[in-house]
Amino acid sequence: MKKKVYIVVFAMIFAMLCITIYIHNEFNRPALVDIHNSITQDTVSADELISIFTTNEELASNSFVEKTIEVKGVIKKINYINNRQTILLKSERFAQSFVICDMMPSTENRIGALNIGDTLAIKGICKGFLFDVIMLNCIPIERTRE
Repeated sequence: MKKKVYIVVFAMIFAMLCITIYIHNEFNRPALVDIHNSITQDTVSADELISIFTTNEELASNSFVEKTIEVKGVIKKINYINNRQTILLKSERFAQSFVICDMMPSTENRIGALNIGDTLAIKGICKGFLFDVIMLNCIPIERTRE
């Protein structure tokens, strides 16, 4: 009887160890996509992207969410919060909505040269829309003064 109890306890400890290792590996694997080598699936302006999401969110979600896209717009604001850089691209037609671009850490030196009012093309993964379009793992593509 004691032998069966030891086997059951050993099996439970082994199962818990396996689950712990699995959870540890899942939480510690890199979440960043190599956006530099990722194929751009669509190119839109900040106005077009916000417009599509506000007029038909289901269509926009099917077209853009979880896809690598390129967005071009004018920089409204550059934030540095919690060791992350975020660029807000403004829309001419939608004053209350922005494209929020969470930048990859490797782009910090290129972002330092950007200014509010610059026109910038950003490549990243579209995550969806609440009041603003959210993009992650973004990298700047080009910059021009207007």
